[in-house]
Amino acid sequence: LEVGEWVEGAPGNMDSQGKQGLQQWIYDETLQGPITVSLVLFDERNEDSGSNLNYRVAGFVMARMLGYSFGGAQGQSSNLYDGKWILFELLGPATQCYNPPDSIAEGS
Repeated sequence: LEVGEWVEGAPGNMDSQGKQGLQQWIYDETLQGPITVSLVLFDERNEDSGSNLNYRVAGFVMARMLGYSFGGAQGQSSNLYDGKWILFELLGPATQCYNPPDSIAEGS
């Protein structure tokens, strides 16, 4: 990904097997210590919706994941997002997506 590039949205429910794999990876990695990741920042989106929705990449930041919760059993809340969160500590700007932790831009 590059700054200024438009990225397609992904409507609908995501693959539950993929989500479970990601959740297991996060769990396994956090046993070793905090996870450092690069996050994509978006500044605009087009006026479309559904499979035509696109976002523009504004930049990247490095962040350390400090905690997470994927919620309890399904169906216990009317709010889709209840109990689901990820807490990050912002480390500073990054020059690209998927930077190793030592490539955080200087002056952060």
